[in-house]
Amino acid sequence: MVSKVAWILCIYISGYCQSSRAIAREPAGRVLLFVTTHLTPLHLRFLEKCWPSATRASPFIQSADVLVFVTGELDDAKRRVLDIAFPPWTNRSIIHTTLPNAGYNRGAMDALAQADAHGWFWNYDWVVRLNADVIIRDDRFLSAIVARHDVDAVFVDCYAGQRPDKVHVQTDFIMFRPNKVARGSFRIPKKWSPVYCGEQREYWTLQKDMSVCEPEHVASHALESIIRSKRWALLPGVRILVPHCRVRGETSPVVHDHAYVDQCASNAGSPHDVASAVAADVLQCNEWRMMHKAMPGTALDALPAGLRKNWTARNCDGLMHAPENPGKNGRKRRRRRY
Repeated sequence: MVSKVAWILCIYISGYCQSSRAIAREPAGRVLLFVTTHLTPLHLRFLEKCWPSATRASPFIQSADVLVFVTGELDDAKRRVLDIAFPPWTNRSIIHTTLPNAGYNRGAMDALAQADAHGWFWNYDWVVRLNADVIIRDDRFLSAIVARHDVDAVFVDCYAGQRPDKVHVQTDFIMFRPNKVARGSFRIPKKWSPVYCGEQREYWTLQKDMSVCEPEHVASHALESIIRSKRWALLPGVRILVPHCRVRGETSPVVHDHAYVDQCASNAGSPHDVASAVAADVLQCNEWRMMHKAMPGTALDALPAGLRKNWTARNCDGLMHAPENPGKNGRKRRRRRY
């Protein structure tokens, strides 16, 4: 079989793609790994040291098409780094696309906005959007989600479970079914401008309109239909340090920790016994959730007395998961004694 590797450098001029080729349409069932980077020295270190070993250890990454969205200059040396980070595997596409650096907060919105405008996600079943310094170190959870019919997204919740039935989507890592999101949902808000929102993170201190200026608010609004449907899962094992929101946690299958760049090569592909235990807890918490209609933030006194201690011990608020697949022919699962 001939390897289908497409190298596309798409330069944006006045907001329009000037490439002579469009991203190829893919058959159903495909996953797109959408990696965004401004190729800072730190991002380059992650691309050189972490992504090669992460790819070798992960059938999930190997089978996905890869679109690297670069803001800033992409010279030959940096292109070689990307070649090493994301080598071609059988029957997948590796694509680079560039856009001038629009700054910290606008840059976080631009990647999804451009993908939305140009239809890059249209023919994929799943899109995994992450930064170059966000590493998939254990792909088992993501692979299991892709195989399910009742989950449309995987989120990291910046609310850390503090607001029942609400998710404040963290933009460093998002996994979703693009056919569940209306076209145009990721467009940049009309009110956005450097004058209105401030530079870098000034919108925090200037108390600007978060629904316009903050990437997490914009992404949460774009994915609102999935959030309201409750057909989503939270990435297990994530530890949110409020008010900061990053994908961290000793057992998280995905990690965004700048110190990890010095550990990633030795950790990639190693057994994650603790992560396996977390996965088991996720399934158990989910079963309790379905039986008792419990959500993150559920008052403990609303749960059966025998369940309260176990709910807390397993950190079910932090591990809330999308509904478990029903049994054969729709039969309910047998209830457990507590």
